[in-house]
Amino acid sequence: MKVVHVNAEAQRNACLARLCAEVYGQEAGLTPLVVFTGTCSVFFPQEAARLFAAVDGNGKPQALALLVLDEEGEGMTVTHACALNQADAQQRLISELTLKAPLRVEVNNAEQEAFYQKAALSVGLVGRTESELA
Repeated sequence: MKVVHVNAEAQRNACLARLCAEVYGQEAGLTPLVVFTGTCSVFFPQEAARLFAAVDGNGKPQALALLVLDEEGEGMTVTHACALNQADAQQRLISELTLKAPLRVEVNNAEQEAFYQKAALSVGLVGRTESELA
């Protein structure tokens, strides 16, 4: 499995749509559409976001991750990530990305925190304190 930066607009839009569907599910209302539209119309043109895929030997995506440039322009924040076909593909993708750039992630629960720590990321907590996650 290798990591690729999805640059071609049509493929990037298709992967981003799939990522939004996987992360938010079928009952999410307008949230996935807002994320998709905002990312495509603002972040990608300003080169403030990158979409990466872990692909198999045939080039088929196994996991996707959307990274947004941090305010200082020195690192990236993982905003959305999912596995598509292989259960461990998401963790492998995140682990590979940590080798290429400083990454940060914000989590909402202890399960997410454990997942990202296992992938060697430093975790920023959103809306919860460390004691609440313990």
